[in-house]
Amino acid sequence: LKQVVAQATSDDLRLVRAKAIECISLVGLAVGKEKFAPDAHDVMVMMSQTQFKGDDPQTEYIVNAWPRICKCLGPDFVPYLEHVMPLLLESAAKKPDVQMQDADQGEMEGMENLLIGDKMIGIRTSDMEEKKNACMALARFVEHLQEHFYPYIEKTATIMLPLLKFFYHEDVRLAAAFAMPEFVKCCLKHAEAAGSDLAISAQLTNVIY
Repeated sequence: LKQVVAQATSDDLRLVRAKAIECISLVGLAVGKEKFAPDAHDVMVMMSQTQFKGDDPQTEYIVNAWPRICKCLGPDFVPYLEHVMPLLLESAAKKPDVQMQDADQGEMEGMENLLIGDKMIGIRTSDMEEKKNACMALARFVEHLQEHFYPYIEKTATIMLPLLKFFYHEDVRLAAAFAMPEFVKCCLKHAEAAGSDLAISAQLTNVIY
């Protein structure tokens, strides 16, 4: 599988490479950290060097693979956060491509269409999938890493909190809701371990309740 990821670099093999990455992350979960750790670094480096092109199928598979590898490695995944977080935060914060037209003009191609009164609202489906996958990955990182995710908690929470009311996609709201208690636990465990200002935790608690 590592050979496939390393060698299947042409455009026509992007989906094959993406599937190989998915398999590797599932193998890692199946065999556990002790057996997977020696290969994990090579895999993460190869994924970080991926050059995405337009509507690249690799993006979804890689973003979904990261939380599995994170779950397998636990705190040993922390060194890779500096490489994966910029992409995830950018995707999670991405503004949806929304268009509106009169309902009698019909549905818009390539868009998720919502009929509201006499207007048809179109939302770019690919943008929503990218946003949803990024939000789920961030939520899983917090769940698996707990206090080790603390250096990224403020940036992540700032993006995720407004998504509790994200009108356009239910799964984005669900990911944000799932992350809220994990944010609080992250802050509390960090405070227990090192002594810290609990302002962020208190803010999140107020929002949840």
